Amino acid sequence: MNTQEELFQNWFRRLQVIYFALLTGMFLLAAILHFTIPPLSESVGSPFIFIGLMAVLIIAGYVIFRKKTAEMASLTQLNDRMNHYFTAFIIRSALFEAPVLIGLVVYHFVCSDRMVYVAVMACLLNFLAQLPKRTQVATQLGL
Repeated sequence: MNTQEELFQNWFRRLQVIYFALLTGMFLLAAILHFTIPPLSESVGSPFIFIGLMAVLIIAGYVIFRKKTAEMASLTQLNDRMNHYFTAFIIRSALFEAPVLIGLVVYHFVCSDRMVYVAVMACLLNFLAQLPKRTQVATQLGL
């Protein structure tokens, strides 16, 4: 029979695998675009529309994650809390990954303004800051 600590350790490992898979995908897309397709020489659109979209996605990620983890407090079973947290984490990660991917595509194909590139780097740093830490997740789960 698995103890609570072993269960948490295996579950946390899966959480980290998903996080690093998403991070690797972002870096792969950035590398592929950087080495194969140069940015446009002239901008076609305004960077502010895309930067605003990126900001909205990040804010939505924070709001949804906070709302989902607040709902988790009413759950009594550890498995239920972990599943609920896992779902919230995946949604937040997807909403934090989307601005990076959108920004990379926009920078190379639509608007090669440096502001978009800076916004992509800020979004990437935001994603890196969300690295799941064992103690932080355990505290949020109430362990």
